[in-house]
Amino acid sequence: MGEICELIGKIKRNKEDFYLIVERFSPLINKYTKLLYKDEKEDVYEELVAALWEAIQKMVFYENDGQIVNYLSTALKNKYMELYRISRRLHDHVVEMTSDKAELAVNPDDSYDNILIQMVCRKYLKSLGKIKKNFSG
Repeated sequence: MGEICELIGKIKRNKEDFYLIVERFSPLINKYTKLLYKDEKEDVYEELVAALWEAIQKMVFYENDGQIVNYLSTALKNKYMELYRISRRLHDHVVEMTSDKAELAVNPDDSYDNILIQMVCRKYLKSLGKIKKNFSG
């Protein structure tokens, strides 16, 4: 048994030692936290630490350090993917408006163009209605 195996056994006996494994996996946790840059960093970090805790609690059989590192890394990656999907759903529909776009939206010429486009569209739709009547009757 390796060093990490002993650490996991120590954590299972005394939960106060959990911080030791968090320190070991902090580079990976920080990596995933930075990748989710649009979300609150503290929340993402805590979610990943909680996922690490859950993974350790679910571990029953482990022989060597490689198995443990692989299992815990996969658990963190899966949690990251879950958080990424949620983040993407929340932030994909948000459009940041720059000052240029704000000026265009207020520009009175733009509203005049929109009125002209609406008039042309209405005229076209009315002509389609007349064509539709001719075919039906």
